[in-house]
Amino acid sequence: MSGLNDLRRAGIICDESAVIAGEVTFEPPVRIHAGVTMRNCSLGAYSYVSNASNLRFVTCGRYCSLGDRIDTAPPGHPAHWLSSSAFFYDDKFEQGLTPTPLDFTPQEPITIGNDVWIGSKVTIMGGVKIGDGAIVALGAVVTKDVEPYTIVGGVAAKLIRKRFDDRLIEELLAFRWWRYDIGAARKSGLVVDWKQPERALGQLREAEAAGRLELIPDDRKVTLKSGR
Repeated sequence: MSGLNDLRRAGIICDESAVIAGEVTFEPPVRIHAGVTMRNCSLGAYSYVSNASNLRFVTCGRYCSLGDRIDTAPPGHPAHWLSSSAFFYDDKFEQGLTPTPLDFTPQEPITIGNDVWIGSKVTIMGGVKIGDGAIVALGAVVTKDVEPYTIVGGVAAKLIRKRFDDRLIEELLAFRWWRYDIGAARKSGLVVDWKQPERALGQLREAEAAGRLELIPDDRKVTLKSGR
């Protein structure tokens, strides 16, 4: 991993105990807290991952709040083979044996949208998609897709309620405010009443029309690679 000071200067605030494995892409600014492991992931601008979370093959959007001790399902095993052991398709024990060709995908990718809040101790199964604006309650086990702007919870996670009415959800999904660098806009004096969703959306539309919102550029991304 690059030096922590170099990463911080690039807008990646990463605790020294974090583990970056495989290929991980950040879109600064982001923050990675203590004890986090990220393997083959991407994390969008203004998103953070809290203590001791373990993310594998996760694509996460912008402005997301990921709680502590979140876990993503580990690689799957072939329940339809005679043995489910990884010994037969992965040379874990370094014996040099020819692996059996796979007829399944061990690790299904997980997709987390933008402005998503995932509570502490949540487990997310492989292949799940969590929509923009969704909230996953503490301790939930997410086994299927989560619709945008819904709140889910439980084992397995089920719908609790929608965050807003259908009209406002439709307008938010159409406007996609997370395209913009809200941090830069706030520094330049933009004031938005975030406590009032409809009013806030109107203010963002006005700011867009006035040219006060800048898109987050694609070339901001930084990719780190590790053999671990």
